[in-house]
Amino acid sequence: MDTGYFCRQVCRFCGISDRMHGENFNLPIAESEHFFAMASIGSFVPGWTLVCPKRHYLNLADFYETAEFVEFSSRVGSAVVQAYGAPVVAFEHGCRHAGSLTGCGTDHAHLHLVPFYGNLGAAVRQFDPTSQWIAGRARDVNRLVGDQEYLLMAESVQGLGAAALMRPVEVPRSQYFRLALATALGQESRANYRVYPFTELATQTASRLEGFLRSSMESLELVA
Repeated sequence: MDTGYFCRQVCRFCGISDRMHGENFNLPIAESEHFFAMASIGSFVPGWTLVCPKRHYLNLADFYETAEFVEFSSRVGSAVVQAYGAPVVAFEHGCRHAGSLTGCGTDHAHLHLVPFYGNLGAAVRQFDPTSQWIAGRARDVNRLVGDQEYLLMAESVQGLGAAALMRPVEVPRSQYFRLALATALGQESRANYRVYPFTELATQTASRLEGFLRSSMESLELVA
Protein backbone atom coordinates (compact mmCIF):
# COMPACT_ATOMS: atom_id res chain seq x y z
CA MET A 1 0.00 0.00 0.00
CA ASP A 2 1.35 3.40 -1.03
CA THR A 3 0.74 5.68 1.97
CA GLY A 4 1.28 8.97 0.19
CA TYR A 5 3.73 11.76 -0.39
CA PHE A 6 3.39 13.28 3.08
CA CYS A 7 5.47 10.39 4.47
CA ARG A 8 8.53 11.62 2.58
CA GLN A 9 9.10 14.33 5.17
CA VAL A 10 9.41 11.88 8.08
CA CYS A 11 10.57 8.57 6.56
CA ARG A 12 14.34 8.02 6.49
CA PHE A 13 14.12 5.74 3.46
CA CYS A 14 12.08 8.29 1.52
CA GLY A 15 14.74 10.85 2.40
CA ILE A 16 17.39 8.50 1.04
CA SER A 17 15.39 8.02 -2.16
CA ASP A 18 15.19 11.81 -2.49
CA ARG A 19 18.94 12.17 -1.70
CA MET A 20 18.28 14.37 1.33
CA HIS A 21 21.22 12.98 3.36
CA GLY A 22 24.96 13.37 2.92
CA GLU A 23 26.56 10.16 4.17
CA ASN A 24 27.08 7.50 1.51
CA PHE A 25 25.23 4.87 3.55
CA ASN A 26 22.27 7.26 3.49
CA LEU A 27 22.27 7.53 -0.31
CA PRO A 28 21.14 5.15 -3.07
CA ILE A 29 24.03 3.10 -4.43
CA ALA A 30 21.97 1.93 -7.43
CA GLU A 31 18.53 2.71 -8.77
CA SER A 32 16.00 1.89 -11.44
CA GLU A 33 12.89 3.86 -12.31
CA HIS A 34 10.93 2.69 -9.26
CA PHE A 35 13.48 1.06 -6.91
CA PHE A 36 16.81 1.80 -5.25
CA ALA A 37 19.47 -0.13 -3.35
CA MET A 38 21.28 1.07 -0.24
CA ALA A 39 23.71 -0.23 2.35
CA SER A 40 21.99 -1.30 5.56
CA ILE A 41 22.88 0.20 8.91
CA GLY A 42 23.03 -2.30 11.74
CA SER A 43 24.84 -4.68 9.42
CA PHE A 44 27.15 -6.93 11.41
CA VAL A 45 27.81 -8.69 8.07
CA PRO A 46 29.78 -6.82 5.35
CA GLY A 47 27.76 -6.36 2.17
CA TRP A 48 24.33 -6.23 3.83
CA THR A 49 22.16 -4.40 1.29
CA LEU A 50 18.53 -3.32 1.03
CA VAL A 51 16.29 -3.03 -2.03
CA CYS A 52 13.46 -0.53 -1.58
CA PRO A 53 10.68 1.05 -3.65
CA LYS A 54 11.15 4.76 -4.20
CA ARG A 55 7.57 5.49 -3.21
CA HIS A 56 6.42 4.84 0.33
CA TYR A 57 4.94 1.34 0.59
CA LEU A 58 4.66 -0.73 3.75
CA ASN A 59 5.65 -4.08 2.21
CA LEU A 60 6.77 -5.70 -1.02
CA ALA A 61 3.91 -8.16 -1.48
CA ASP A 62 2.67 -6.51 -4.68
CA PHE A 63 6.15 -6.19 -6.20
CA TYR A 64 7.42 -9.77 -6.24
CA GLU A 65 5.70 -10.45 -9.56
CA THR A 66 6.76 -7.24 -11.31
CA ALA A 67 9.51 -7.54 -13.92
CA GLU A 68 11.39 -4.41 -12.82
CA PHE A 69 11.61 -5.48 -9.17
CA VAL A 70 12.63 -9.04 -10.05
CA GLU A 71 15.35 -7.86 -12.43
CA PHE A 72 16.61 -5.05 -10.25
CA SER A 73 16.83 -7.12 -7.06
CA SER A 74 18.45 -9.97 -8.99
CA ARG A 75 21.15 -7.65 -10.36
CA VAL A 76 21.76 -6.14 -6.94
CA GLY A 77 22.07 -9.63 -5.43
CA SER A 78 24.50 -10.69 -8.16
CA ALA A 79 26.63 -7.59 -7.54
CA VAL A 80 26.79 -8.39 -3.82
CA VAL A 81 27.89 -11.95 -4.64
CA GLN A 82 30.60 -10.63 -6.97
CA ALA A 83 31.83 -8.06 -4.48
CA TYR A 84 31.92 -10.34 -1.43
CA GLY A 85 32.33 -13.81 -2.89
CA ALA A 86 29.58 -15.33 -0.77
CA PRO A 87 26.03 -16.60 -1.43
CA VAL A 88 23.32 -14.04 -0.70
CA VAL A 89 20.13 -14.81 1.21
CA ALA A 90 16.99 -12.68 0.99
CA PHE A 91 14.28 -11.87 3.51
CA GLU A 92 11.51 -9.41 4.30
CA HIS A 93 9.62 -8.41 7.42
CA GLY A 94 6.23 -7.71 5.84
CA CYS A 95 4.32 -5.19 7.92
CA ARG A 96 0.77 -4.06 7.18
CA HIS A 97 0.40 -0.88 9.23
CA ALA A 98 2.60 2.03 10.26
CA GLY A 99 4.43 1.55 13.53
CA SER A 100 4.20 -2.24 13.37
CA LEU A 101 6.70 -4.14 15.51
CA THR A 102 7.07 -6.56 12.58
CA GLY A 103 8.56 -3.77 10.49
CA CYS A 104 11.38 -3.25 13.01
CA GLY A 105 10.60 0.46 13.35
CA THR A 106 10.89 1.11 9.60
CA ASP A 107 7.57 1.61 7.82
CA HIS A 108 9.12 1.70 4.34
CA ALA A 109 9.19 -1.64 2.48
CA HIS A 110 12.63 -3.19 1.99
CA LEU A 111 14.17 -6.52 1.00
CA HIS A 112 17.32 -7.59 2.87
CA LEU A 113 20.13 -9.13 0.82
CA VAL A 114 22.85 -10.58 3.07
CA PRO A 115 26.05 -12.48 2.25
CA PHE A 116 25.75 -15.70 4.28
CA TYR A 117 27.52 -19.01 3.88
CA GLY A 118 25.01 -20.93 5.98
CA ASN A 119 21.44 -22.04 5.34
CA LEU A 120 19.03 -19.29 6.34
CA GLY A 121 16.10 -21.66 6.79
CA ALA A 122 18.12 -23.85 9.16
CA ALA A 123 19.31 -20.81 11.11
CA VAL A 124 15.75 -19.56 11.49
CA ARG A 125 14.44 -22.94 12.62
CA GLN A 126 17.19 -23.23 15.20
CA PHE A 127 16.38 -19.73 16.42
CA ASP A 128 12.61 -20.34 16.44
CA PRO A 129 12.00 -24.12 16.37
CA THR A 130 8.22 -23.99 16.84
CA SER A 131 7.53 -21.82 13.79
CA GLN A 132 5.65 -23.32 10.83
CA TRP A 133 6.60 -22.16 7.34
CA ILE A 134 4.72 -22.26 4.04
CA ALA A 135 6.68 -23.08 0.89
CA GLY A 136 5.76 -21.15 -2.24
CA ARG A 137 6.57 -18.25 -4.50
CA ALA A 138 7.06 -14.81 -3.02
CA ARG A 139 4.61 -13.43 -5.58
CA ASP A 140 1.86 -15.50 -3.90
CA VAL A 141 2.43 -14.15 -0.41
CA ASN A 142 -0.92 -12.32 -0.23
CA ARG A 143 -2.79 -15.46 -1.24
CA LEU A 144 -0.84 -17.68 1.15
CA VAL A 145 -0.95 -15.51 4.27
CA GLY A 146 -4.04 -13.40 3.59
CA ASP A 147 -4.05 -9.88 4.97
CA GLN A 148 -1.85 -10.75 7.95
CA GLU A 149 1.63 -9.44 8.45
CA TYR A 150 4.25 -11.89 7.29
CA LEU A 151 7.85 -13.06 7.36
CA LEU A 152 9.38 -14.20 4.06
CA MET A 153 12.79 -15.66 3.21
CA ALA A 154 14.73 -17.44 0.47
CA GLU A 155 18.20 -18.90 0.18
CA SER A 156 18.90 -16.65 -2.83
CA VAL A 157 17.28 -13.76 -4.67
CA GLN A 158 16.34 -16.15 -7.47
CA GLY A 159 14.78 -18.45 -4.88
CA LEU A 160 12.11 -15.83 -4.20
CA GLY A 161 10.52 -16.83 -7.49
CA ALA A 162 10.16 -20.52 -6.78
CA ALA A 163 11.44 -21.63 -3.38
CA ALA A 164 10.51 -19.01 -0.80
CA LEU A 165 9.37 -19.76 2.73
CA MET A 166 6.83 -17.55 4.45
CA ARG A 167 4.46 -17.47 7.38
CA PRO A 168 1.89 -15.12 8.83
CA VAL A 169 2.91 -13.21 11.94
CA GLU A 170 0.80 -14.09 14.93
CA VAL A 171 2.94 -12.43 17.61
CA PRO A 172 4.95 -9.50 16.19
CA ARG A 173 8.65 -9.52 17.00
CA SER A 174 11.06 -6.80 16.03
CA GLN A 175 14.16 -7.62 13.95
CA TYR A 176 13.20 -11.30 13.62
CA PHE A 177 15.56 -12.34 10.81
CA ARG A 178 18.34 -10.07 12.08
CA LEU A 179 18.18 -11.86 15.44
CA ALA A 180 18.15 -15.28 13.76
CA LEU A 181 21.25 -14.43 11.72
CA ALA A 182 22.98 -12.88 14.72
CA THR A 183 22.34 -16.04 16.73
CA ALA A 184 23.74 -18.23 13.95
CA LEU A 185 26.87 -16.04 13.72
CA GLY A 186 27.42 -15.58 17.45
CA GLN A 187 26.53 -11.88 17.27
CA GLU A 188 23.46 -11.89 19.57
CA SER A 189 24.82 -9.13 21.78
CA ARG A 190 25.16 -6.75 18.81
CA ALA A 191 22.01 -7.59 16.85
CA ASN A 192 19.96 -4.49 17.70
CA TYR A 193 20.57 -1.96 14.93
CA ARG A 194 19.38 0.91 17.13
CA VAL A 195 22.13 0.21 19.65
CA TYR A 196 24.76 -0.98 17.16
CA PRO A 197 24.22 0.89 13.86
CA PHE A 198 27.60 -0.20 12.40
CA THR A 199 27.67 2.96 10.27
CA GLU A 200 31.37 2.47 9.47
CA LEU A 201 30.67 -0.97 8.04
CA ALA A 202 27.66 0.38 6.11
CA THR A 203 29.91 3.10 4.70
CA GLN A 204 32.40 0.46 3.55
CA THR A 205 29.62 -1.60 1.97
CA ALA A 206 28.27 1.40 0.05
CA SER A 207 31.75 2.28 -1.24
CA ARG A 208 32.59 -1.29 -2.23
CA LEU A 209 29.31 -2.00 -4.02
CA GLU A 210 28.87 1.26 -5.89
CA GLY A 211 31.14 0.34 -8.79
CA PHE A 212 29.79 -3.19 -9.13
CA LEU A 213 26.23 -1.90 -9.13
CA ARG A 214 26.81 1.00 -11.50
CA SER A 215 28.13 -1.24 -14.26
CA SER A 216 25.41 -3.82 -13.66
CA MET A 217 22.58 -1.31 -13.82
CA GLU A 218 23.96 0.49 -16.87
CA SER A 219 24.32 -2.76 -18.78
CA LEU A 220 20.63 -3.40 -18.24
CA GLU A 221 19.64 0.21 -18.93
CA LEU A 222 17.75 0.29 -15.65
CA VAL A 223 19.07 3.61 -14.33
CA ALA A 224 16.34 6.24 -14.22
